[in-house]
Amino acid sequence: MGGADEHLQSPGRGNPDGGAYQQLTLNLFLSEAEQIQSIDEAENVAHTSSAFSFAQNDIDHVLRLGGNTDRQRERVVAAFEKQKTTAEIAEILKTLYHGGNGLGSVSAWYAEDGIHLSHGKSVRYDRSAQVISWESAAERIGELLESGQFASNVELTEAAGYERSLLSEKLWHLYHDFSEEAREAGYLSCLSEIKGNGFPEETRRLTEQLSDPAFRQTLKEEYAAFWTAYQQDRDLLRFHYHRPREIWENLKDLDLPRRTFSSDLSQVPTVQRFITEDEIDAAITGGSSFAGGKGRIYAFFMENHTDKEKVRFLKDEYGIGGRSHALSGATHSGEDHDGKGLHYKKQDCPDVHLNWENVAKRITSLVQKGRYLTEQEQAQYDKIQAEKELAEEDAIQAQQPEVEEETPKPTLREQFEQYKPVVTAAISEDAAYRNACGHSDRENAVIEGNAAVRRAVLGSKDMELIRLYSDIPEFRQRLHREVIDETYPKLHELLRPLSQEDIDTALCAWNGNIESKHAVVR
Repeated sequence: MGGADEHLQSPGRGNPDGGAYQQLTLNLFLSEAEQIQSIDEAENVAHTSSAFSFAQNDIDHVLRLGGNTDRQRERVVAAFEKQKTTAEIAEILKTLYHGGNGLGSVSAWYAEDGIHLSHGKSVRYDRSAQVISWESAAERIGELLESGQFASNVELTEAAGYERSLLSEKLWHLYHDFSEEAREAGYLSCLSEIKGNGFPEETRRLTEQLSDPAFRQTLKEEYAAFWTAYQQDRDLLRFHYHRPREIWENLKDLDLPRRTFSSDLSQVPTVQRFITEDEIDAAITGGSSFAGGKGRIYAFFMENHTDKEKVRFLKDEYGIGGRSHALSGATHSGEDHDGKGLHYKKQDCPDVHLNWENVAKRITSLVQKGRYLTEQEQAQYDKIQAEKELAEEDAIQAQQPEVEEETPKPTLREQFEQYKPVVTAAISEDAAYRNACGHSDRENAVIEGNAAVRRAVLGSKDMELIRLYSDIPEFRQRLHREVIDETYPKLHELLRPLSQEDIDTALCAWNGNIESKHAVVR
């Protein structure tokens, strides 16, 4: 997602390839008023623009306390102890930081391009949010480790042991999923000697064994033999959720030379935490706890129903129940639902309770903004709907008398040329797309443009256009590409705020020509 042009540059960012830990100071520019996202009634939350500088402490709190992974600081410390490069650590951080966090007055959301920060209770779709690249995050964590300010002294001491315990759990589960064929062949025989009273004791013993270089060497050789055989015969395992390559890399990492860090902290600094609006919306888009619930909810909210009907539907669809790991995949988080609404809990955060009226408004807003379904889910839904419409149309046509001569069907090129102007005209009047063209960068405008194209196609009610869009990837991709490529430059030039440079240029060019004067006062 996003390239380097999305990142707000900081004077102390440094060269990521060099791996130097330089002070991360981040400056924000003031955005135009039009760029501040409007408050949606369904969210029922006051949103504050992030067009304010972040104190270094705020950023450090996010790096230390955020992420939603169990014992995260110890995992990060282990990566630095093994002296991984900045780029390698950046990739590790992407896997450890996920979902969102509310810390103090700051909301954080972890995305492919980095950590998004904003003041207030939401940030995920805030175009004025500050983005800290994963490389910059790695550099700053390195600084904090060097100064003894990232993790407590206990966490530094236990990081290497915790890394071994995580690997021992992966190996234990892998070994106990061996098929009879794998056991008879004697794969990973060195693990057969580690016996105890089940998972806790056996993984503890294996963790201790992994600190022995001789044992690790034997294990690596046996694991390499198993992995090679497994690539040829997947029946060696009963289940296939394991990640053989990841286990192999973890094994090799244990032999890397390590450096040590020190800290006088008995515990890391903390701040009040809260559940962000982004986390709540993400949990709601998971649907109910029943199979197919998300699709049923989306289909119902795409129809014309009253608020009371929506509330009644949601109560019936959700019923009474709940689920764990509901918010950002965090272990100590959960969702409960009953006749009153949805209830969210997350460790160290105040609980959040939403009545069904509020939930219905949120879902309505998410559907309208194209955020309830993922892009893949949306494409699948559009295809299913188009197929249903076509089936109904075919049934009607089957009842019509046959004509003696059929009109020749147009080619795909002819159909593209027929529909392209229709879609172009529609998205040129799309309010959300026009706003993005005038007040955002090209990447955000393209995202909004893709949504506008989809809205234009589905809103056309032209079944042939919907069929072509849903069933023919070449048609769909070319339509998105050409329509946006043609409309964005024109709309951007027409709608973007007038800059001082534009005014100065026009003044310099004005030599009594009335057209130049009009350009100045446009």
